[in-house]
Amino acid sequence: NDLDMAISLGVNHISAYSLTIEKGTKFYNYPQAKQNNEYLEVWFVNMIKSRFYQYEISNFGKICKHNLGYWKLKNYIGIGAGAVSFVDNKRYYTHSLIENYIQNPTYKKIEKLSPYEIKEEIILLGLRSIVGFDKTILNQDELDRAYQLIDDKLILKDGKFYSKEFLLADAISLWILG
Repeated sequence: NDLDMAISLGVNHISAYSLTIEKGTKFYNYPQAKQNNEYLEVWFVNMIKSRFYQYEISNFGKICKHNLGYWKLKNYIGIGAGAVSFVDNKRYYTHSLIENYIQNPTYKKIEKLSPYEIKEEIILLGLRSIVGFDKTILNQDELDRAYQLIDDKLILKDGKFYSKEFLLADAISLWILG
């Protein structure tokens, strides 16, 4: 019904994120709240894909260049409580609690990503989107595993490697990385 309503309103882009129900949240104690229902997730994604083009794991429709910037590891600035920024291979985190953010809005925790972590991100984000990734970042063992996935028809190669199924991107990435 939600999808039909969105279409009737002329929506040209849909973001559909999986809900992770964490212990200690109100949803966790509701038995009617579905937890980790992969079949439901795949069904819903396929329903959206039947009406909108999927260009990344959770986004469908008209391609949002802003969103693709994240998938290409471009620099971005996040503002507000719980915001995350990414600048020059470093992640910056603000306070996640609004009260703490108000008390100290310039606070930032810095996470410097190593060259290997950047490589992991390029592969993971590339396979979760239409961005893909260039084979030149892989060592020989990783390249051999990637070519096996091409033989298994799980990824495509067209100058870059691309996932055929975004919902499998995390598992495929981990397998390539060994």
